[in-house]
Amino acid sequence: MTGESALIERYFRQGFAHGRGVRTGIGDDGAVLSMPGHADEIVLSCDTLVDGVHFPKQDGNRHAADLGYRCLAVNLSDLAAMGADPLWFTLALTLPSVDEGWLQAFSGGLRDCAAEANIALVGGDTCRGPLACTIQVIGSVAQGQALLRSGAAVDDAIYVSGDLGAAGAWIRGLEDKDAAVDLAALEASFWRPQAQLALGKALRGLASAAIDISDGLVRDLAHVLRASRLGARLQLEDLPLCATLGKSADHEQTVTTAAGAGDDYQLCFTIAGNRQKELERLASELNIRLTRIGQTTRGENLEIFYRDRPVSLDHAGFAHFAE
Repeated sequence: MTGESALIERYFRQGFAHGRGVRTGIGDDGAVLSMPGHADEIVLSCDTLVDGVHFPKQDGNRHAADLGYRCLAVNLSDLAAMGADPLWFTLALTLPSVDEGWLQAFSGGLRDCAAEANIALVGGDTCRGPLACTIQVIGSVAQGQALLRSGAAVDDAIYVSGDLGAAGAWIRGLEDKDAAVDLAALEASFWRPQAQLALGKALRGLASAAIDISDGLVRDLAHVLRASRLGARLQLEDLPLCATLGKSADHEQTVTTAAGAGDDYQLCFTIAGNRQKELERLASELNIRLTRIGQTTRGENLEIFYRDRPVSLDHAGFAHFAE
């Protein structure tokens, strides 16, 4: 039987970047790390992904590499929302059994995502149990430059990056076999989300507030509004859709569904109206789609419209313990 130390050595020690400031990483009782000289503050985030809850139940090795990529990417998205520079991460992996082929693929996908983000694996744990993956990411940001949910002001413009709804549409398509959706065209949006790290760092000092869209645009925007003690007017017809969803005959239904779907891992942020020209230049420099979808208002009501007609839309989004 392969022991824990052998698993770590075989699949999670080799091939990962040593990283900046890593004095001692995997192989000791704890990591010894030193912050880069320019960093005055650290940013920490931790998420757990559970088989059959956060991703379709694993059956064989088909999506093992994708799962490794996704587990890290969704955590990196939290660093992006804070404007942080990724440094290190830890991995706690619970496995029902040792499947060498699955582990080889999983660690390969994890390694791919880590290399893209230039983040180092510095420790963690493995144990037996139902499949689950917990990752903690650690990043840095200059003092006072972290993007928060609480900084929005009245009349700020509300923007989102990229496209919305594709990952959620893929999940719904799996659940509804009669759904008229091209699952193959949407699958990568779920399994390989792209954390908007470059955008998050570029928004430091420019955006007034930010959040990543994990549980659904409406739910996550509501978090920003609550923290900033503001309301907002959201225009559903302005929501950016991927090419596949953009072909839908019922545009209103599609954008309404996209507004509530989770797993986009794009950024939703606010910016003062007089700084939108700067944002346009930034979008051009990063070659990224940034779309204005609404505006903050006084009060604490989130009003949602489709072509100036009020729309009733549940703000709940995804919630683990909802009845």
